[in-house]
Amino acid sequence: MMPYYRNRSFIVICLFIVLIDFVLLQFPLTNILGFEYSFINSILLGFLVGLFTVISIRKNQFIFDKKFLSELLWAVLFFLSLPFVISLIASFFILNCSLLDGIYFYFVLAVPSGLVGISLALISFLTWKKFNKTIFTVMFLLVLSIPLFEFYFNPQVYFYNPVFGYYPGTIYDETIKIDWKLISYRLINLVYFGSVSAILLRIFLKTKTISVNRKYLFLTIFFLPAVLFYFCSGYMGYSLTTGLLKNNLGGLLKTQHFEFYFDKSLSKSKVEVIGLSSEYFYEEIRTELKIKNDIPVTIFVFRDNIQKKNLFGSANADVSKPWLQQIFVDANSFSSTLKHEIVHAVSSEFGKTIFKIPGNLSMALTEGIASAIDYCPGYYSNHYLAYLAYKNGYSIPVAKLFSGFNFFGQASSLSYIYSGSFCKYLIDTYGAEKFKRYYSENEFDLIYGKSVERVEKEYLMFLKQQDYQNNIHSARLYFARPPIFKKVCARFFSEQIDDGWRLFNLKDYNNAMNKFKNLLNYSGSYPALFGYITSLNKLGNYNSAFQILKTEIKKYDSTSFEYSLKNMLADQYVLISDFETALKLYSELLVESPSYGFLISSQIKLGLSKRPGMLREYIAGNDSTSLSILKSMNSDSIFYASLPLLVDEKYDDSTVSRITSAIVKDISMPNSTIKAIGILSLAKKCFQEQDFEKAKLLTIRAMRYKQDKNLNEVLYSQLKKVNWMCNFADEIKSKFYFNKLTE
Repeated sequence: MMPYYRNRSFIVICLFIVLIDFVLLQFPLTNILGFEYSFINSILLGFLVGLFTVISIRKNQFIFDKKFLSELLWAVLFFLSLPFVISLIASFFILNCSLLDGIYFYFVLAVPSGLVGISLALISFLTWKKFNKTIFTVMFLLVLSIPLFEFYFNPQVYFYNPVFGYYPGTIYDETIKIDWKLISYRLINLVYFGSVSAILLRIFLKTKTISVNRKYLFLTIFFLPAVLFYFCSGYMGYSLTTGLLKNNLGGLLKTQHFEFYFDKSLSKSKVEVIGLSSEYFYEEIRTELKIKNDIPVTIFVFRDNIQKKNLFGSANADVSKPWLQQIFVDANSFSSTLKHEIVHAVSSEFGKTIFKIPGNLSMALTEGIASAIDYCPGYYSNHYLAYLAYKNGYSIPVAKLFSGFNFFGQASSLSYIYSGSFCKYLIDTYGAEKFKRYYSENEFDLIYGKSVERVEKEYLMFLKQQDYQNNIHSARLYFARPPIFKKVCARFFSEQIDDGWRLFNLKDYNNAMNKFKNLLNYSGSYPALFGYITSLNKLGNYNSAFQILKTEIKKYDSTSFEYSLKNMLADQYVLISDFETALKLYSELLVESPSYGFLISSQIKLGLSKRPGMLREYIAGNDSTSLSILKSMNSDSIFYASLPLLVDEKYDDSTVSRITSAIVKDISMPNSTIKAIGILSLAKKCFQEQDFEKAKLLTIRAMRYKQDKNLNEVLYSQLKKVNWMCNFADEIKSKFYFNKLTE
């Protein structure tokens, strides 16, 4: 073998690596030495190092002497160093958030992939001396494709793989950390593939020819541990089978259309509510989409998002796999996501491809149908949010949204809302049958007899004609924030912010304050500012927090963070005893009302303003103190703004029960949005307690307020659900079957 620096293959591969990495530096997330950059380079280097090894061995005529191995080793080390050096040089010109974290990612993900490539290349020669490049490529692709099989057949959305180490999954949480599980996995990779390479090199150094029987023996020795490891990986946390997940959760509930596997620490009452809600959603979805066949669905219910992250791989997103008809939710978020995920599972009835989704893999259609049927997932209807976005300049071309992968081209909030609202319009205007055909066949013009651009104009005219209350502040709150791909150092800052709050929760306020301060100086990000101010307040440094907040708040004008910071500034004025300015800001927020949450918060603080000492105590105190104050505000009369906070299920119910009984007996009509929302929050509380008759009475009471069209739609959706429960809950529950899978 000629010196590697004069080897044409070596030069071509080097140029190819430089070209690819130069391209990576032009895109968000891959333009710094971090997870994404290392992940892509691990695949690139694993393949190119293996390919170069195959080419070099053939050029050297299968002679494995020390000189050849030395030259090969130096070439491989050069390949592995090249992307690292390129990124280090680029870091002098591009902000690199944490060079140390980036170095860790590169050496844990990318560097071991070179050894994988060498090992597979050597195995290709053990298999057959001809067609080695083809054999190597096939083996490399097979190893690389293992996650595709896991994603398709297993519940998990995270993947461990010898080539790229780790991938957090199809649902991205911003925080990605190198933990001991990943390190242990890479060490196992190094030991296994290092042993394979060492054994094969020793064999090839001694002999050029190997008998067929010995080939089979060696191949069995090499592949048997790999196969055993794959099937045992679930017990080590590197994969997750359906059986393992069921056993980990431990509880089983069977209903007419569902099997629920739930964490056995959850109360029977809570699981029953999830089961009843699912059966209601199931019937509603089948009715709206005109589906006749029964579609069995399996739902996995995790205790909380931490358990969901540890077992399943996604902390912040609930997920459905339509082709498996499986749904994954946590017990704290199911009320706002369950119907959406059931739509995904049920729509597999008319989905195409092996994933049972639209034939063109359109995410706008996939998410649009779920958002359309789950019309009021929380306190806002889909058409209302689309109306807000359109009326206030946050419009996107809907026709374009439904082609290609344009769904990911803007903030996810806009994509979900417009796709859901447009699909809802198509179903309501042209019928469910046509929409299902469109979902399956993706032939819009043929099915609807019009171009998508023409129907888009009709849809936008429909939005314009809605008599919702327009509010630019609400639009700004929901839509004036960047997607993750436009955030600077999203992964690094998410991890650091988490670390700051970890310190804060440990009551190490001084170190938390320093952590948030450094992040704020480095990034100017809202989460860092929020954490910094909160930590300063816990330390009693009210004046310092005030001065910093007053300076920084100007940077967030016309963004979604403007209102939270205005609320924080008003609180800060209270803490420094400038009550007059604080009340002015609270009054502004009350008028602006960017969300029901801000409306409620402002009303509470204005209600407490008559007793400034109590207001200051409410802001500076802990949760227990704030709760006591809210209860005292309800001692003589009902303070409606406090009700959404009082109904939190972890609080004492005595005050809530007394208020609920009083409102049920009250025949007066709610005369404000705050009163209607307060009553609705009580109705939701009664629903969770399975007191459906009382939930119905309260919902009807709230519906007497007619001045807020969006809230009326939310209340109507709630009324349909509690009506169904009043009529069918006992019958449905009589067919429930509970069982414990583990003790």
